[in-house]
Amino acid sequence: MSSKIADQIARKQARIAAKLQKQAEKLAAKQQNAILRAARKQEKIKEKEVIKAVVARERQKMKATFEKKIKKTYHKHEVQSESLKNIIQVARRTQEMYPEGFTTKQITQKYIELHGRKNPYTLEDVDDKYDLHAGIRGLMYETSPSSEQHWFRYGIQKVREQVAPWIFANKKLAIVNNQFGWKVSTPEMSVARRQNKGLWTYMIDGSHAFYDWSEEKYGPLPTEEVLTEAAKNRRIGVRGSKKILEQQLN
Repeated sequence: MSSKIADQIARKQARIAAKLQKQAEKLAAKQQNAILRAARKQEKIKEKEVIKAVVARERQKMKATFEKKIKKTYHKHEVQSESLKNIIQVARRTQEMYPEGFTTKQITQKYIELHGRKNPYTLEDVDDKYDLHAGIRGLMYETSPSSEQHWFRYGIQKVREQVAPWIFANKKLAIVNNQFGWKVSTPEMSVARRQNKGLWTYMIDGSHAFYDWSEEKYGPLPTEEVLTEAAKNRRIGVRGSKKILEQQLN
């Protein structure tokens, strides 16, 4: 074999070897990158788990703090006997006027007609700066099992002693709340409520209706399991307050 042919063979073998070396290096780099990506992915998963655990722990602490505060000031914030006496009187009179059901405006007007400009909760006289109609509506919602507000306060499911007696019912409102799982209001839920306002009625049987509930008459009633699910991932705090869980975590 001539030296020229030998040189050609040697160069060809060198090129093949170099090519194989590059392929091996490329494969090794690809494998290393895959290992690094997998490691980073695991780190992100662990970070998310840690953050999730911190958020859950802080949420639980916040919830416990508010529950303690709510229970401590129970007598100041819950629906009191005199408030109930007034609103029941108004409910009966309004039902007599509108036996097929009445609107919130009709009952707020009747309340003011009978009791004047008094805060429906504290029974104190209020000036024009106080939105009396909103206060009366709030008391209606709190005393109605058809309302989400009846079951929750400050993003926390009410304990048994905080749930007000049943005075009002609104079948259409209950149906809408049931469709959305009695969860916190969303834009879609607000639209559904506006489109299905329904009429309010006075529940003569009051809270005793629980033991012989008529869905045909009052609409659906949330179960304890549904309320527990609806309590998840709610903002805990007073609306408009800076003491909101998400703000404290940021």
